[in-house]
Amino acid sequence: MTQQYLVGETSLLLAELQASGTDPTVSRELARLGREAETGPVNSRDRVALPALELTDELCITALHLKSSSIR
Repeated sequence: MTQQYLVGETSLLLAELQASGTDPTVSRELARLGREAETGPVNSRDRVALPALELTDELCITALHLKSSSIR
């Protein structure tokens, strides 16, 4: 895989996460990370990946809380 392919895939995944979120703060942060992935140095993926994973965890936890509260 080329570096450009990996940058494109990272950007696409971040855009999909941004579209799935309901928290505007998380969406803005995902958009910022996507811009950083697209415009920053190719080796900046590590600086993008960890915060993106943390935001993904936050989205999942929020979704689980919403789901469990709607069941009650």
